[in-house]
Amino acid sequence: MIKRIECSVSAERVGYNYLLWISKLAINLGIKGNACIRNDGSIGIIAEADDEVLASFIEKVKRGHPIFHMFVTIDNFFVKWHEPKNDYTDFSVTLKEA
Repeated sequence: MIKRIECSVSAERVGYNYLLWISKLAINLGIKGNACIRNDGSIGIIAEADDEVLASFIEKVKRGHPIFHMFVTIDNFFVKWHEPKNDYTDFSVTLKEA
């Protein structure tokens, strides 16, 4: 069943490269949505896909990048599940929150 998540990831060294990794992961999994660096430095993610795909995505984001995880420790991770809005056609990255 298609679902939507809103997710927030914060860590001391989360930045542009981590954002690109999240985007690549989402695209490879067929997820639609957006990721951005928020004004507070955290990464915000909105994603829509099958709930099993989203569960896998969440676990991978929580574990962190296979290489960067040695340098980045997630301080805070939040996920909220919603019904889909179907307002995305692909996955995109925004460097700063609007």
